[in-house]
Amino acid sequence: HLHDMELRLQIGQANDALNGLQLALVDKAVVLRNVVRHAKSYSMKTCAWDAIHTINRAVRKQATTYKQCQKAMVTLGVSAETLTHYQQLGTLDLTVTTATITQNAHAHRVSHLPWFWSIDVPTDMESITWMLECMCFIHVCIDQYHWSEEEQLLMAEFQWTINYFNYRAIQWCTCHSECDALGASCYAVRQIAVYERLLEHAKLKQQSMSLKYIPTSMDIDASDV
Repeated sequence: HLHDMELRLQIGQANDALNGLQLALVDKAVVLRNVVRHAKSYSMKTCAWDAIHTINRAVRKQATTYKQCQKAMVTLGVSAETLTHYQQLGTLDLTVTTATITQNAHAHRVSHLPWFWSIDVPTDMESITWMLECMCFIHVCIDQYHWSEEEQLLMAEFQWTINYFNYRAIQWCTCHSECDALGASCYAVRQIAVYERLLEHAKLKQQSMSLKYIPTSMDIDASDV
């Protein structure tokens, strides 16, 4: 079931990429014919070619996306019939000529458009609603996993804090037992009270949040002190 869902997602994304590629190539042909060709000044030519470079980046992006989807479909074991519909994309397929948008142009009669121009992409994209629902389901699963991971991290961090307060209290107890000077002994007693109060507060907060106890290596270290 997941295999079929993944395959349909890749096909839907490939359709989106092909549709975007078609639109970008049409934009490029229009800009070449109506803007670049009629640009007279240096500034107009610069702006026109900047637009072409922007479109070229969009073409490369859509082409890269489609190639990744097509490769994924092959890996997923798509049928040979489907692969005839989603062929490999070559460098020559990304070229465009203004003759294709020029009416009654002689070059248009002998020009051969790349294979993806014969695909009815809008019809293939009718399943976009299903694909969006599938993507929403996947996002919900990912969010649930992230929340579960965050909960585990929160419980672990709470326990690490409790272990630290306990460890510091034990340390100051050891210092108090070894102190001979009155001032140092009083300071150690004060530090013991501070960390024991922090420890008690952290434990109460942990209980109020219904967090589970997670044993860690600090428990072993603290018990050995």
